[in-house]
Amino acid sequence: EKKRTDMESNSNSSHDRRDIYSLLCHLRGQKQKRYDAIWGLYHLTKKGRDEEMCHEIISSGGMQSLLTLFKSSSDSIELMMVSALTAVYLLPLLLDDSVVQSSNYVHMGIIECLQFLIQSSIKNTTADIDISPSEIRTASAFAMTNLWFKVLVAKLRSAEIVSASNHISRFGDGSESDQDFFSRRRSSVASWQSDEDVDWSILVDAFTSLSIMAAKSEASRPKNDLNVYYEFALIVESICAVEYARPLAMKEGVIALLLKWLRSGDIDLERPAASSLRNLALTQDNYTAGWVHSELLNEDTAIRFIVRRLESGDSGVRLAMAEVRLIPCLHNAFLCLWQICQVAVSHLVNFA
Repeated sequence: EKKRTDMESNSNSSHDRRDIYSLLCHLRGQKQKRYDAIWGLYHLTKKGRDEEMCHEIISSGGMQSLLTLFKSSSDSIELMMVSALTAVYLLPLLLDDSVVQSSNYVHMGIIECLQFLIQSSIKNTTADIDISPSEIRTASAFAMTNLWFKVLVAKLRSAEIVSASNHISRFGDGSESDQDFFSRRRSSVASWQSDEDVDWSILVDAFTSLSIMAAKSEASRPKNDLNVYYEFALIVESICAVEYARPLAMKEGVIALLLKWLRSGDIDLERPAASSLRNLALTQDNYTAGWVHSELLNEDTAIRFIVRRLESGDSGVRLAMAEVRLIPCLHNAFLCLWQICQVAVSHLVNFA
């Protein structure tokens, strides 16, 4: 009896593998077959419904096939939407797979899928497709959390060890102009389509822009489901804790977003906002530090509100706001001391 059960199980498993292989092959077939195949794969992978089948799709090269379909289907919003969402559903399992190793090429492809999905949910272009904006937002937030904490944070840690020894600033030393920076950003879409792997810095730049865009889009939605909003807030907080990512976060307008969270009255948004502002203000890059202080000063009520948050009921918020308020004072004190020293030295030289 056990032997027969095992044979039936093996037979079913073999049949499932043939079905998956057939679906993946049909992604390159005629139009209707592509539609049927991608919807079939979507239903298999949705919310990790069958992990064994999902792992089979991954080991059969399914992720590459999905990304290829996504980037070659610009004439069909439906194919792009379903292939992107299917790839996003597979990502957490791919990152946990001990056999199949994902590359920066795949990670960049996923980021492009996420950009498309979040922009589609903002514009509400899913009306004619049986996929809700809520599903897109939830799946995107989960995939982004996995991609950031399991892949990009590790790459940044190893990179910052190297950059710390060289004391290189992204913007402050003039080594990279805004034109060069945005040129590199614009080339990111083409880069992941080439045979060469993608540099980690392009991944982080694209992911930072994506995260702040996603968080801003949540800020403008009705507050029916805040879980997705909180996930994006956590990612933004983590990004602001990374020295390398801070200048781009500033370029993307993160200060205005953080101040909005700080004024929200929601402690689950206030905490990441306070922590992020503190990390931005404590940056070791003088250029970025000056930028942060300038943004806060230009915001009419920012400093006044930061002072008010010193009376917050949350100790973490109070401490973070105290540090943010203290940094400009220390900066001004050191500047005054430096000017006094310069005058003193000048007088001593003249006296001599």
